[in-house]
Amino acid sequence: MNINYDSLLDKDIRYYNNCIRGWLKKREFIMNDNAHIGHMLAGKIAQAVWGNKDFSKPIDKVRLTKQSRKEKILETLRNKGLID
Repeated sequence: MNINYDSLLDKDIRYYNNCIRGWLKKREFIMNDNAHIGHMLAGKIAQAVWGNKDFSKPIDKVRLTKQSRKEKILETLRNKGLID
């Protein structure tokens, strides 16, 4: 981490508590993401095993936002009245 002893002692305990909480949150997010992916794949495998007609459909893309970046920019420009 490239921290010397003096800078280590200068930090407040809250800083280290926040570092630990952040690291735990990051692990939690990774585990939840992996669980979500595992459930999607398990569902697809179950469809294949039981011969479901939905098996041939591709897995939906995971999108964090409902709009793409381009759509969001266009909407902002329209709201400001810069484009029609």
